Amino acid sequence: DMGHARALLASPDRAFQERLAKRAATEDLSVRAVEEAVREHGGGAGSDTPATPGAPTATNRPAALLELGRVLKATPREFTVELLFLDGEEAVNWDWQGVDNTYGSRYYAQSAQKAGAIKTLRANILVDMVGDADLRFMRESQSTKWLVDILWATGKRLGHGAVFVDESMLIEDDHVPFLQAGVEAVDIIDLDYPQWHTAQDDLEHVSATSLQTVGDVVLHAI
Repeated sequence: DMGHARALLASPDRAFQERLAKRAATEDLSVRAVEEAVREHGGGAGSDTPATPGAPTATNRPAALLELGRVLKATPREFTVELLFLDGEEAVNWDWQGVDNTYGSRYYAQSAQKAGAIKTLRANILVDMVGDADLRFMRESQSTKWLVDILWATGKRLGHGAVFVDESMLIEDDHVPFLQAGVEAVDIIDLDYPQWHTAQDDLEHVSATSLQTVGDVVLHAI
């Protein structure tokens, strides 16, 4: 339709346009999703906005979850572990404001409530911004204390006390809609990342060691 076409034409890269058009068709991407893909690729024609590849802030989470899924599948558990792919920065505007964020997590939690399935969700562990080479996670103060305690104790037991530190911070993120719906939740996030929302947010700033650390801690904790 015209909305998708306008979004695609905002990119001056013809090859990228074609690849994204195929994705939009096969994955049924919304106009907003296409616009976001164009922005991440490098902005529209004539745009002064630099490319923001989003390696640590956008791709480390699915990478960590996919590897967790592979490991979890090989080791059956008595309870179900569901992998949910979200991004709190899903938004129409650039700035995080009002309700223009956390669309996916709010929709999921509200849908689970309407379906009467929310009580089957025992805990939510949010993994966000975990690829920085210089990891340092503070305890998010809205998060469920016993969940935080388990993860931080596991981190220390595995030798990552310098990563899982006993300091606190407050942040709005995808765990909040779950907390509001009555689900125990915790946010693992390192906001001290200078490359965030810049053209330097690239694969050179992703640490495989950091991803391994977070994956090991989450895996041992659950």
